[in-house]
Amino acid sequence: MSQHFQFKPSRYLAVLLGIAHGSVLGILPWLSLPFWARLLLAAVLLGSLGYYLWREAGLRAADSCIGLVYATEAVTLQLCNGEQVGGKIAPDSLVTPLLTVLRIVPEAGGGTRSVVLLADSMDREAFRQLRVRLQWGAQDAR
Repeated sequence: MSQHFQFKPSRYLAVLLGIAHGSVLGILPWLSLPFWARLLLAAVLLGSLGYYLWREAGLRAADSCIGLVYATEAVTLQLCNGEQVGGKIAPDSLVTPLLTVLRIVPEAGGGTRSVVLLADSMDREAFRQLRVRLQWGAQDAR
């Protein structure tokens, strides 16, 4: 039996990304690096923040994951550009009550794909059902 989960932009993830990047930016002035190197690092950090806010928190990039179809043996990621990527969930995926990090190994090969889901990434009941399915495998979510 397959089940469809729809994702939405996450404000919690945006805040966490801002805190993480801001913390690193905050220590740059105290590093014993030349000014140009600190400026370059700050630019890279701000670019990284913008990219991940756009792709992961805002779900606006063409390859952003906006949905998941969970079947008994496999999952299919639905991307913003309409593509679908089939694969299997890696055993190093993390499932907690507030945070779920799915590591998907694509069928076509290549590197793994990570999907970060927080409590506001989807409907509360759907998030609970997904976590139950991930914790208990192929058993039905109750």
